[in-house]
Amino acid sequence: YKYFLSRKDLNVGDLDAIADRLVELGIASKEGDVYSIDLAQLGYQKLLGAGKISKAMQIKVPYATPNAVAKIEEAGGSVITEFEAEFE
Repeated sequence: YKYFLSRKDLNVGDLDAIADRLVELGIASKEGDVYSIDLAQLGYQKLLGAGKISKAMQIKVPYATPNAVAKIEEAGGSVITEFEAEFE
């Protein structure tokens, strides 16, 4: 992924493309068919909705667009934003 860590935002399609590599590097985890990725820990501040996603993911990120959340949920995943995490 050519913009890895050079931008503060990431599209769901790009995340789908790099998820396996993040697990290989030990940056993310995978339990069964579900990937767990903390984008804030990677330096990303925003998850955007461009692209297609085919993997179920549990994503933690400071902000996600409604389109990004919808696509993650449609693929069987979930998104926790910073705002939601404050109330857990």
